[in-house]
Amino acid sequence: MAGVAGTDFKQACLLAGLNHTDQTQDQYMILFKNDYTPLVDDVLGDYTEATFSGYAQVVLTGTSWGVTSAEPAVASYAQQEFISDDDQTPETIYGYAIFLADDTFVGGERFASPQVIQNDLDQIAVTPRLRLYQA
Repeated sequence: MAGVAGTDFKQACLLAGLNHTDQTQDQYMILFKNDYTPLVDDVLGDYTEATFSGYAQVVLTGTSWGVTSAEPAVASYAQQEFISDDDQTPETIYGYAIFLADDTFVGGERFASPQVIQNDLDQIAVTPRLRLYQA
């Protein structure tokens, strides 16, 4: 299922530079560990970012998104992997969120079921997808 995007998806695509070669604004993607479901008007403070060993935010290149012209439009990005590099206290991950460099929320998704990182080489693979939110 595609994640929720800002209230005006076409505007969000333009702002994020999604699939527009003349706009190169990159985004960053985080994993979040608070029990939360993304909403269209979110802010960075709504999320508690993952902290497991080996975790790092991922930069998403603005011009590397593919955007469908169907209604509702869906933007997708290549799969990204987050890999633990040590055994540690279990950390439950509920989903991912995407922001512009100025921390403006672009979109996010709660996983169908939470994923736990605990052991060395545990991993979470995410294929970011954003769709127009329709209330």
